[in-house]
Amino acid sequence: MSSWAGTAGDRFHRITPSRFGYLWSTFHDGATFEDQAHAYTTLLDHLGIQKVAVVAFSAGGPSAELFALLHPERISSLTLISCATTALPSSEEQKQSDQKAQALLSIVKYDLPYWIFIRLYEKQFMGLMGANDAD
Repeated sequence: MSSWAGTAGDRFHRITPSRFGYLWSTFHDGATFEDQAHAYTTLLDHLGIQKVAVVAFSAGGPSAELFALLHPERISSLTLISCATTALPSSEEQKQSDQKAQALLSIVKYDLPYWIFIRLYEKQFMGLMGANDAD
């Protein structure tokens, strides 16, 4: 029995779409969080699901929030766990943030490189996570 089944029971199923460009999914130039929110609706329609409880992690926050705002009839609850919740003020800042997120994803994909990186480059790792010396 998976931990998911142990906590959610047999009444629930999980659907775990990745953000555009994450975990080898496609990314179209100019894709927005709103596009991702609409893609969730398309996925639910394809699966024949009318309403879901949403749990979002990390950078999945903005598209989950927009999904809830744009399609409130499709959502029974929204839980955000350690989420980024807004885009940054300038496109350059957003681009830098996205680059950090991609670097972080590359590091955490595999256990051994992740462990080595956080041991050898703790300060840089914390910077990727958004922490700085003032924090």
